This record gives sequence, structure tokens and C-alpha cells, in this order.
Amino acid sequence: MYHLSTTIKVHLYQALVMYVLLYGAETWTLLIADMNTLEAFHMTCQRQILDIHWWDHVSNLEVLHQSRLSTLIPWSIKHMMLCV
Repeated sequence: MYHLSTTIKVHLYQALVMYVLLYGAETWTLLIADMNTLEAFHMTCQRQILDIHWWDHVSNLEVLHQSRLSTLIPWSIKHMMLCV
């Protein structure tokens, strides 16, 4: 089994998962519930990358700090602006 560093895992997540997840996002009509679902998926992926479990009681802000990623909302808006 390969042991990848957290930095490489985050870069792979951004390159593979985020682009597939947000493919065609510029044409979506996002409701608040949809955005919350996407944000929850984004946080779940980061927690898996960092090997943080729910019983560790780590806040979302700490997860974002450790992964050095932002929330999905600014990232998706930036992505939508680049695709126009």
C-alpha cells in the first residue's frame, strides 16, 4: 500500500474530485439545500483525506485549516467565473 502525503492527497482531490463534482456548475441553479449538500460532501472528503473521524470532535474550521482548502462556495463561484 502506498502512503501518500496529505499535500498530494489534497492536490489529487482538487484535480480529480472537485472538477468532476463541479463539471457543468456554471449552468446549475443551486438552491441553498443543494449548496449545503455539496459543502457537506466537500467536508467529508477533507475529513477522509486527513483521517479525522466524527468522534474526534474536530470543527470544520480546523479541518479547513489543516487541509489548506477553502469552503466550496468561493471555489465554485471562482470556477463558474472562469468557465464563462
